[in-house]
Amino acid sequence: MDFNDITTRLKRIYSSIDARFDYDIDKHINIEKESTPTQKSIKVSFDKQTNESDALNKIVTVIDNLAKLKDHLKNRLSTNGGNPQVIENEINASFHLSIVLDLSNQDKHGYPLGRKKRSHKNPRIENVESAMQLTSSQGQWSYFTMDPITGEYKTQGDCKVAIMADIVDDQGNKLMKIDELINGTLAQWERIIKKYNIT
Repeated sequence: MDFNDITTRLKRIYSSIDARFDYDIDKHINIEKESTPTQKSIKVSFDKQTNESDALNKIVTVIDNLAKLKDHLKNRLSTNGGNPQVIENEINASFHLSIVLDLSNQDKHGYPLGRKKRSHKNPRIENVESAMQLTSSQGQWSYFTMDPITGEYKTQGDCKVAIMADIVDDQGNKLMKIDELINGTLAQWERIIKKYNIT
């Protein structure tokens, strides 16, 4: 494997992102029925086989893979005769990239970072959970329905169980959802790769 190949590294990033999703809903769905003389209720969650440490590891793997792209882009740019400092400047100008680099460095060095805090938010990953995610596209609806009596369910379209989380600052204020962080960071890296023609 060529560790320096940017295309291969991007494919690995996308693969780690995909590991957050599972289309086998049966593995995750947890149905609890409760009855009283006056009412019946059903509680549905998607955490039957969720281990918080495993879920957090999947999130941290994505964050680390996104963060590691920094050094590879700097090296490739330098090899091609460019100034690697422009990558640092782009990171510092991007909220998403700054948050990803801070989270990755905190995983490596501990919390809070003593130096090189890019975002100045001391971000943390909180509220890690498994949830149903439905995605609809033009002309195709996705849905999840359940019979409240039998507990039998049906899905249609793009239905999957996703590992979700919030990104918060050191005061507990929500900065964004993990999906927004991942998508925003990918968009920034792709913009930078195109802007500086890094191949």
